[in-house]
Amino acid sequence: MNKIVNINYHFKVVNLDDVRKSQTLFKIRSILNELVYDGGEVEINDIQLYCILRYFYAYYVRKHIQYAFEETMINHFNDLCDDAYEEEAVVDLDFVLNELKLYELLDSRIEVNPIDTKKIVKRIRNIYK
Repeated sequence: MNKIVNINYHFKVVNLDDVRKSQTLFKIRSILNELVYDGGEVEINDIQLYCILRYFYAYYVRKHIQYAFEETMINHFNDLCDDAYEEEAVVDLDFVLNELKLYELLDSRIEVNPIDTKKIVKRIRNIYK
C-alpha cells in the first residue's frame, strides 16, 4: 500500500548584510551598556544607531571592504566610549557622529576617504534635523 507523505520545508532567506549590521548593533549596544554601568550617559537609541550603521555599511560595501565593517565599528565605539567617559560627555547622536568622523579619518582602512565620511555624517544629520 502506498502512503502519501506530506513534508513541508520552510526555508528562510537570510540577508548576510542585515545579519552583519544586526550583530554589530548588538555588540555596540553592549559597549554602550557598559558605559552606562560605569556612570556614563547614553542618549542615542537603536534606531539612530542602526541608521548610522546602515549608511556606513553601504559605504564599506561600495569600497569593497565590508569584511572590515564589524571590527572597525566596534573599535570606533570602544574608543568613543572611552572619550565620553574621560570627558564626561553625553553619548548622543551628535557626539557619535563627530567621533565617527574623527575615527574614520584616523583609524580606518586606507580605502576610506575623509571627504566621503563627512558626506555620510552630513546625510545622517539631515535625517534627524
